[in-house]
Amino acid sequence: MSSGPLLLDTNILLALVRDKDLGKQISSQFNLKGAVHRPLISIVTVGEIWVLADQFGFGEAKREFLNKVLATLVILDINHESVLDAYVEVDRACRKAKGGARILSRTTFGSPRPRRLRAQYS
Repeated sequence: MSSGPLLLDTNILLALVRDKDLGKQISSQFNLKGAVHRPLISIVTVGEIWVLADQFGFGEAKREFLNKVLATLVILDINHESVLDAYVEVDRACRKAKGGARILSRTTFGSPRPRRLRAQYS
């Protein structure tokens, strides 16, 4: 479907690791296993997925599967001054917006809010 690499967010990675209908649909639709470019994730996503694994009580088998999935992805190091500066700017804008980040996303991207990828598959 995509000619370039895909950047996966934590919710998509979680769906893939859960290996249920949603994850299988995403993997199939975006040809993640057969893609020319390996999917990308940020190092932040790695941290977030391990926190979720702990919160959801992943057992040994699920943690091993998570490691196998992570081994198929390209992990991006975002430790770059321009990325960190942009992060501060986004956070500052979120704090200034009355109602926080959710309100800011509605005013920035228009209303209604953009659909999340998982909403397309539910």
